[in-house]
Amino acid sequence: MVDNNEDPSEIDDAIRELDEARWEYLKCEPLLKKVKKFLDKSHGRIMEEQENQVKKDYSAVYPKLQKLRKMKENYSEDDSFDAPFTSLISSFRGDQPDFEEYSCKKEELLSLASEICQLLGGMELRLESVIGVVPRRVLLEIFGNLLAAFSTLQDILAGILMTFRGENDRSTVPEKTEDWAKITGTIISFLTNVLLKLPEFGIEEEQFAAINKLLDRIISLYCPELFFGFVRAVGNPIAMATYKGKIEEHQCQIGLLVEEIEQISEYK
Repeated sequence: MVDNNEDPSEIDDAIRELDEARWEYLKCEPLLKKVKKFLDKSHGRIMEEQENQVKKDYSAVYPKLQKLRKMKENYSEDDSFDAPFTSLISSFRGDQPDFEEYSCKKEELLSLASEICQLLGGMELRLESVIGVVPRRVLLEIFGNLLAAFSTLQDILAGILMTFRGENDRSTVPEKTEDWAKITGTIISFLTNVLLKLPEFGIEEEQFAAINKLLDRIISLYCPELFFGFVRAVGNPIAMATYKGKIEEHQCQIGLLVEEIEQISEYK
């Protein structure tokens, strides 16, 4: 039944209420795009648990999204995200609005939109730990072993430097040099394992670039020339003395690298 005598202020209030809800609903659209982008990609076994949870959350909200879309008369897949709101607002602004009918639709639309926004708000909290962020367990799998190995290497180099200062017997140098060789081999083994598994982790492009850059720094710090040069100098005090500053610098660079790894992985 068409009501031609409805108070214009009530129509204005209804339109204002719809428009405010429309703007809140539009805030959900970027999040939905992120969700779809995430679900369109394969993230490997390391992200399987998070991926399944996001799928579960999305399956709960999807029917409600579809129901809201279909509240617009003659809806199509090409309609804008806020089309049900703009369509109902246009109906209220018509020459002879059926206020009672449109008010019922308004309440249903606002209720459904509020429920969707609430569900998506919960999803957003979950996605903060998944989309665009590397899970802590992935970072520990990438860097945990390397941190332990670099800590061991720092101790070995400290022992060699103590020899230069006369705090250690020079007879320990060959043994410490062997330890240096072993831990270097361990670091190479860890790096090889990480580089082979890296594509399986499903890391977002931006974070992947940062991790790759850090791994490049680790590789460059291997310093085979320094190590083998020192090995050849062992037993020759004059030649060994030329390596004191180089080893100190190497140890300093390792310390800085460890700080970088701790920062990116939040590992303490």
